[in-house]
Amino acid sequence: YENAASAMKIKSYLQPLSVNEQFLFGDILFAAGVPAEAANLYSTAIDRSSDMATVSQYEMLASALLSAQKTDLASEAINKALKIKPTTRLYSLLGDVEYSRENYKEAFNAFSSAADINPDNGRLWLMAGYCAVELEKYGDAKLALERACMFSKQKQSATELLQQLSK
Repeated sequence: YENAASAMKIKSYLQPLSVNEQFLFGDILFAAGVPAEAANLYSTAIDRSSDMATVSQYEMLASALLSAQKTDLASEAINKALKIKPTTRLYSLLGDVEYSRENYKEAFNAFSSAADINPDNGRLWLMAGYCAVELEKYGDAKLALERACMFSKQKQSATELLQQLSK
């Protein structure tokens, strides 16, 4: 990634990058572990494309901002994108943002909304279960965790938490 990032940086010195090139450069930087710089490029590219920005582009921006621990900006980008079209990924990202802030009610609502759109994602059910436990909504936690148990990657964690709840 270092060579690709260097090439894009040199190109940007020679001539302004197009919107697509800014997204590509952002992708390279994000993959290279520089999410804050990627977020800056994504944000500039979205601003340049104004009303043409896609939900996918906002998802990329929000992911980079979340990785850079800029939760306020990530939340702002997610909420803009949700007005365009609600997606599982956007609600999941919003859940991650709110969970990291310990806003468990908002995180629970976001993970639940994501699971309503895509009920075949065990992580969403598991995270909704974790949030419900934090909120002491044990009935909701049990329902979400039972759903999470249906997925091999989440089964062990969900089962262990269900066992703790039954004590």
